[in-house]
Amino acid sequence: MGAVLFARDDPTRVITRTEVPLLEPSEDWELRGRVPRVVFASALVVNDGHWYLYYGGADRCVGLALFSTE
Repeated sequence: MGAVLFARDDPTRVITRTEVPLLEPSEDWELRGRVPRVVFASALVVNDGHWYLYYGGADRCVGLALFSTE
């Protein structure tokens, strides 16, 4: 799973994107399931310099990844 930033005035224009994945399947519940070896973003909440990424794993579970901008 990566991230991309689009231009506000032209959403077809990519400003930048991550070069390496932000999140890759590694846990057993992300590796085994209806769609094995898959993680996908569901929601992102930014609060006080912390990013809370809710994501699906293997199309059967929901996880929470925490990122800090500090």
